[in-house]
Amino acid sequence: AIDGDYRQDVTTGADGWVELRVASGSYRVTEKSVPEPYVIGDEPTQTISLNAGDEKELVFENLKKPLLGISKIEKNTGEKIPGTVFLLEAIDGDYRQNVTTGADGWVELRVASGSYRITEQSVPEPYVIGNQRTKTISLNPGDEKEVTFENLKKPELTLSKIDADTQKPIPGTVLRVEAVNGDYQDD
Repeated sequence: AIDGDYRQDVTTGADGWVELRVASGSYRVTEKSVPEPYVIGDEPTQTISLNAGDEKELVFENLKKPLLGISKIEKNTGEKIPGTVFLLEAIDGDYRQNVTTGADGWVELRVASGSYRITEQSVPEPYVIGNQRTKTISLNPGDEKEVTFENLKKPELTLSKIDADTQKPIPGTVLRVEAVNGDYQDD
């Protein structure tokens, strides 16, 4: 009660409603908590005046925490890439979590509102991490956003040794493959 001693915490039922019988007067109603995945709205307090015989209702509207989806695909084919690990970090906070794409090349989670940095940590063979390894995103309550990372497969080199006259394969040939910059060597 605004001008009285009445104070009571109530919880909505399965239908989202709670009904009270109170004395006439003015009341301040403040939303104190909401279940996951909802967030308390920007205006958690409402006031109402009630006279004898009144039947009024207050409605509090809530949005869900933002839903962030991260997808990983092969750049040329659109093939989904499972098993990619990303680090999700709040830019202005302490939140930090590793997430991994599932069999569908996708991972989604609900997070608090804010700005996030998403960094690709590792990708399964035969893919290589792309040039744009880190992306940022801002999320507000109710948002459902997706960030897509694209990768290419490692280059594939096929070597063959054939007889120049018969054009038949020559088995057992040993070839050396060596990167020009010296990073790769395989006998």
